[in-house]
Amino acid sequence: MKRIVFYTIISITGAFLWIILNENLNMHNFIIGFLISLFVVRFTEKFFLRSCYYDKIAISYRTYIIYPFYLIFKIYTSGFLALYLILTGAIRPKITTITTSLKDGLLISILANSITLTPGTISVDKTDGTICVLYLDRKNKCILNTYDYIICSYEKILGRCDKK
Repeated sequence: MKRIVFYTIISITGAFLWIILNENLNMHNFIIGFLISLFVVRFTEKFFLRSCYYDKIAISYRTYIIYPFYLIFKIYTSGFLALYLILTGAIRPKITTITTSLKDGLLISILANSITLTPGTISVDKTDGTICVLYLDRKNKCILNTYDYIICSYEKILGRCDKK
């Protein structure tokens, strides 16, 4: 039963992505997106993963729903901060290495991609549990704790999923 719910949630998410990409909200598009998502999941399971997604993915349903909205919120708020820093000229790029407490490789990749999507930060390198990040710092004020500034909030949400 859990697998059916899991595949249904993934397929519904894929259907909504299909609707967004087509910019046409109707039932026909939703059904096509749902079927394509279901096909893609089954195809990748059979030919790429050689096992099922349900056993591989450590993300809970709650996080699967909440995280994208939180990421969009962080993208917008960081965008305004980066815009302010650029317009005032108070910008100083820095590179730092941050160690994450996440153990699952998928979650670390999601974290690194989230950092890159957030304006003012770019993931430069990911090795095991460390991520090298290029970020915009304030010229006159140094960010004392780069961990809190860059990844703490993402890691709190994703850390709930880390089974290892």
